[in-house]
Amino acid sequence: MVLCERPYRRSFLVARGITYQVDILSLSQHGLADQPSIDFQAVTEGLVICLGGDGSLLKLVDHLTEYDLPVLGINLGNIGFLTDLAIEKPNQLQSILSGEFVEESRSLLAAYWNENGEQTSCGPALNEIVINRANFNKTLAYSIAVDGLVVADHNADGLIIATPTGSSAYALSAGGPIISPTLPATLILPVCPHKLTSRPICLPSDQHLEVILQTSETRPAAICADGHVTQLLPQDARITIQTHPKSLRLIHPSDYNFYSTLKNKLHWELTPHAQDTNFV
Repeated sequence: MVLCERPYRRSFLVARGITYQVDILSLSQHGLADQPSIDFQAVTEGLVICLGGDGSLLKLVDHLTEYDLPVLGINLGNIGFLTDLAIEKPNQLQSILSGEFVEESRSLLAAYWNENGEQTSCGPALNEIVINRANFNKTLAYSIAVDGLVVADHNADGLIIATPTGSSAYALSAGGPIISPTLPATLILPVCPHKLTSRPICLPSDQHLEVILQTSETRPAAICADGHVTQLLPQDARITIQTHPKSLRLIHPSDYNFYSTLKNKLHWELTPHAQDTNFV
């Protein structure tokens, strides 16, 4: 077991004879010099436990998918759609380590384009790939092509291409719909478009999606996966976005339910008045 980001209750692990190692970066950040440690980049097997918020887990996606490592998220953040195990319920961890858990396979995205005669890529992205102006005070002009047919021309602050997992992240804040993570779909969402008719589109994930930029040397565009490293795009780039060949193995408590998560995290509970009302 490898612990990433923040320390867990060590007494819980020790009392149950659970063998663990702490990522060396987390070790130095939290003053745990006396704990067994490992360089996370050297981890190729076992269960990874991420302590923090969803952003902490997103930092690990590249390595997790490269080695097909399962990951369990313990939520120390504010919302926690991915890190859904409560820190206040350590016994849930014991149940998971005893084999009582749900494993999900979450799809990823990758983007590809040609630059100087060579293919360049961005990803994998668990939540979304974002394309926008390198100069954030400028708008972005682009076309969207599906299976070779240009279906829309937009002028907007940017473009979000999200997985179903990412539909409850940045895309949700930008006004997009929530998509069940079990659906093989890709969400295309213009960010603050100049036309009210520029609407989100949800595509089957096996359709060929291409974003055709209309940029120049003085008005460059940039691309980013899951809010991490940003890469500048060449002038008038044609970017293909498709499902990544690998997926993320996400571990949940045995009572996990996506719709219960939505209800709890987005506060969809009925009001006391509504609970007292009989609907026929």
